[in-house]
Parts: sequence; structure tokens; C-alpha cells
Amino acid sequence: MTLEPDFADFIDALARHQVEFVIVGAYALAHHGSPRATRDFDV
Repeated sequence: MTLEPDFADFIDALARHQVEFVIVGAYALAHHGSPRATRDFDV
């Protein structure tokens, strides 16, 4: 799974600042093998 560059930068910033987060929605579905075409990102 490839993230949009802005999404990857956002996740990198969260990780650098040791923020706990969970990814839900279409990106989570795609990661688990059920891709769904959306352009949003739920955190």
C-alpha cells in the first residue's frame, strides 16, 4: 500500500513526536486486503 505524500508526511510527523494514533477507514481496509477507492484519510 502506498500513501499519498501528504499522508506519509503527516504519519511521519506523528511518529517523530511520539503521538499515539490509529488509522481507520479505507486505508486500513486496503492494508488488510480489501482496497476501496477513496481520497480521504481517517486518523
